Amino acid sequence: MSCKVYFAVVLYNGYISDIASLDVFMSFCDEDKAKLIILDNSSKEYTDENTELLNKNKYKNVIYVNNGGNIGLSKSYNKAIEIIKDADCWLMLCDDDTHFSYDYINNVYEYINGDYDCDLITGLITANGKITSPVRRNGVFKKESDVINDYGIHENIYPINSGVVIHNVIFNKVRFNETLFLDMIDYCFMDDLIKNKLNRFIILEGEISQNFSFSDTSDIVAVKNRFSIFKKDFSNYCRIQKKDFIYKTTILGKRYLRIKLQEVKSKH
Repeated sequence: MSCKVYFAVVLYNGYISDIASLDVFMSFCDEDKAKLIILDNSSKEYTDENTELLNKNKYKNVIYVNNGGNIGLSKSYNKAIEIIKDADCWLMLCDDDTHFSYDYINNVYEYINGDYDCDLITGLITANGKITSPVRRNGVFKKESDVINDYGIHENIYPINSGVVIHNVIFNKVRFNETLFLDMIDYCFMDDLIKNKLNRFIILEGEISQNFSFSDTSDIVAVKNRFSIFKKDFSNYCRIQKKDFIYKTTILGKRYLRIKLQEVKSKH
């Protein structure tokens, strides 16, 4: 029997029909090569429509979970882990706005059904035509040389959540830290993998493009609200991973300064 991939997509006030890679996911689900877990953190008006859509379309191999409100990413990911009962399977984390090529997921499927030697998989993720993930280190100042742009096996790296594929044996030692709501979940998970000597990834070929549209919004109020969420999660992350004062204040300071400059610019 072949290994199965579980795609885990967390929705927040969005519709299933708008999931960027839904057609690609369903092509694998229809062939019984994968299952799609949708963890819906949306408000009732969205969950009602999503439930209606599922009932109407009767998608094959789709597991829908209405979380009854926004429980955050880390709790949603851990809930997906608990849902999976297969003894030998892989969980792929997928942002709803990430475009995954058929080739990437097919390469994942072929790798896990071959003689694989890594329990963690990712790809090269692009945004606006540039590779942005994975990176080699979690430093205060980002350098272009920190971005990984070659395929193959890499250790102690930091990919973003979206596109990461994890064998379920990993979850016997490491889970997602539920004190983090939205931000730094991927960094915290990677740090915990490194502590447990488990951070060994293979980077596979296949196009993955990530949408970071929230970062360049002109709505200053939305930007400030977003920063307050980041600040809380980031401060929590620094406490969990025992990051020093300089690391914490420098990164928060850089983000805050960017917002102030954006605010000044918006007034002209």
